[in-house]
Amino acid sequence: GEVALLKDKINVMIRNLKETTQKNMEQDWLKTNIAKHTRMLQGQRDLRTVADLILTEVAPLVSAHYGAFYIVETRDGEEPLLRLAAGYAVSADDTPNKAFRWGEGLVGQCARDGRRIQLTTVPSGYVAVKSGLGEAPPASIVVLPVVFEGRVKAVVELASVQAFGPTHLDFLDQLTEGIGVVLNTIEANMRTEELLKQSQILFAEAQEASKSKSAFLSMAAHELRTPLSVITGYLSMLQDGSLTPDKWERPLRVLMGKATELNSIVDDLLTAARIEGGTVPTDTKTLDLREMARQAIARAEARAGLLKAEVLYDEPDEPVAINADREQLARIIDNLVNNALTYTSGPPWVNLTVTTEGGPALIIEDHGVGVPRDKHEKIFERFFRIDDPGLGPQPGTGLGLFISRELAERHGGSLTLEHSEVGKGSIFLLRLPAATGVHAVNLLSSTPSLESIPAS
Repeated sequence: GEVALLKDKINVMIRNLKETTQKNMEQDWLKTNIAKHTRMLQGQRDLRTVADLILTEVAPLVSAHYGAFYIVETRDGEEPLLRLAAGYAVSADDTPNKAFRWGEGLVGQCARDGRRIQLTTVPSGYVAVKSGLGEAPPASIVVLPVVFEGRVKAVVELASVQAFGPTHLDFLDQLTEGIGVVLNTIEANMRTEELLKQSQILFAEAQEASKSKSAFLSMAAHELRTPLSVITGYLSMLQDGSLTPDKWERPLRVLMGKATELNSIVDDLLTAARIEGGTVPTDTKTLDLREMARQAIARAEARAGLLKAEVLYDEPDEPVAINADREQLARIIDNLVNNALTYTSGPPWVNLTVTTEGGPALIIEDHGVGVPRDKHEKIFERFFRIDDPGLGPQPGTGLGLFISRELAERHGGSLTLEHSEVGKGSIFLLRLPAATGVHAVNLLSSTPSLESIPAS
């Protein structure tokens, strides 16, 4: 009897030792792998890379044969989505855009509840674990939430042809806690990087604004000083009697010209400020684009004659009805014509064409100095001017094309540099919206028109 009793006690001790040893081994395995995978995830900076890395490493470790990793996407005012970020042995049907809404399917429900869901009896046809030799349904599926501070960051779904053991489930539960920390860190870093980029952009814009302000003050001082110096000089001569009344005619003409020049500079500055503030008043009427082009040519006629310019014009036979503010449209066309007369090394050649192809448009072509390819858009920026050594410094604020494009766009149209070649000239295209209705038929009924200029 004593031998049998001793045998039973020894067997119990052996069983207890085996169980203790097994538990210790499982705990060591658990701690080792948790530590290993935690280190593996440290320093990762991309969500999809982390998702792929987790499935690649974890699935074989827990004897899973199918896996999917869904990351939570949140947008302001919209319901969160769980979008497939990585897969393990997934089928071709599981595209990268596969997604679940909150509470949709087991994946969405797991995210809503924030706790693990396990299927121990998987019906036939639910999902298949495939290989080159065949396919079989899994015996067990586990869906796990990845949570950080009570907020679900992702959902991991794993399937196996055998049951998941308690140690594997404990490992997955603990690992998902660590994954939550990693995902939150990555998201925080991404937000920080985005804020850094935004701050860098704002800083660059602030620097550019500071440069523009300095350029503006320098330009304004220079442009205003020149006519003011002339005006001051002539006024001093008139005041001290250096100029007798019989010699006043030419100085008075110069004074009027410089006063007009000053007024133009101030007007440009005020208009640019109103455009920036969105306070440009607009009085839109139905106009004939042909008539507006003719009037602009007539206004430039005196200057064109002094420069011995060749100005050509072509228009369709029928009126080209547009909706526009008369003064603002005149300003746009005048600026384009004056630029064509100014920026040329020889006698100017300018060709204006009114067309209806693709909608009402005015094409201004010149044989001037042209615009370098890298400056095709910069010429529409504030205070930008083309510096051509052959021309020397030109008067102006550098606001003309900026104002013209802004006004064109405020009319629902556009102003573009269609083509330009240095030394050969440029082609500008002004498009405006077509007018409709009864006013388009009775064009300019109350507006006096100028004598028509023959088309070339």
